Amino acid sequence: EYKGGVTARLYQTVAFFYNSSLKQPYEVEGKDSEIEKIVLEVEKMYSKR
Repeated sequence: EYKGGVTARLYQTVAFFYNSSLKQPYEVEGKDSEIEKIVLEVEKMYSKR
């Protein structure tokens, strides 16, 4: 779901204060590898069997 321009600007501003950006790429093999492992584990726990 896409948000309006004002909402997107708000989220981007909050991300900026945490030294982040909503436009940065997700690096599965790089710095985001730990969160990727967590996401995969959660998917396994809650996926339909």
